[in-house]
Amino acid sequence: MIEKLAGATCAKGVLDEYPGRAPARTVTLRYARTDALLGGAVEPEAQGRYLESLGFGVEKSQADLCNVSIPSWRYDVTQEADLIEEVARLHGYDTIPVTLPRVRKTEQVYAPAEKTLRKLKHFLAGIGLCEMMSLSFASRSDTAAAGLEQDASQMILLENPLSENHAGMRVSLIPAMLQTVSTNLRRGVESVGLFEIAKVYSPDGGELPNEPTRLCIALAGRRGSRHWSVEARAADFYDLKGIGELVADFFEVSLNLQSAEQPTFERGHAATLVYDGQPIGVLGKIDADVAERFDIERPVYLLDLALEPLLAIARAEHH
Repeated sequence: MIEKLAGATCAKGVLDEYPGRAPARTVTLRYARTDALLGGAVEPEAQGRYLESLGFGVEKSQADLCNVSIPSWRYDVTQEADLIEEVARLHGYDTIPVTLPRVRKTEQVYAPAEKTLRKLKHFLAGIGLCEMMSLSFASRSDTAAAGLEQDASQMILLENPLSENHAGMRVSLIPAMLQTVSTNLRRGVESVGLFEIAKVYSPDGGELPNEPTRLCIALAGRRGSRHWSVEARAADFYDLKGIGELVADFFEVSLNLQSAEQPTFERGHAATLVYDGQPIGVLGKIDADVAERFDIERPVYLLDLALEPLLAIARAEHH
């Protein structure tokens, strides 16, 4: 048609413009490897037949393996496991028997600090507290609402946050704890006793932030057993103080209490926890204004403790 209408002349021979010609690829398939991965025996002839039906070239060089040439359109097949996947698909997943994978027995070893934290979690659960785990992200507004305005200003912000409520790395465990207490109380939970052990994040002047580990404990609502012989009563400051003393006993240290005034806590109902002359935490009753910001109508008692100085004891004992 081009010759007839445009006066063209056809060139002799064939012209092939293929600048990115990919070299032929070959993958070795071991029949025994197929059986090992699938957990059942597939005849070597069947393996070759399955692959040939999909356009693969199969060359049986040895009795226990074959060399498979990969078609140009199967760019997804690059290794032996890819060929075995094709064999499994055509052989039928329903024909493969259910087997347990081979697992080597190994000894589970934890670092001294991690071992101590695991024991501490079991200890706190043993005295009636429930562990909670929150996201490592927080917002400046929630942090400031918890009475931590100065900490909120130092929050490390994310370039691509999940949402406005998770715009930065948390600087304290208190905001998430108050949110969780609020949710439980509003849903009718009569007795709230929670703890969380996790890292917080603060600028260090370098590329990576400080990541100290802290413990946060909250009590609200009713305390004590629901048994008929025990009169129900509301949680108070001394319940929390007793738990703080149990934590000190766990680490075999003495924590002194000193009066403290912090925006998060009600005036006259808070104390600083002092270890080896250094303040490492605070416990007390959450300020009414702070509780109102988190839609909490009952008294909440909270302990926030830096664990790094206490974990150093575990490291020293290990060494």
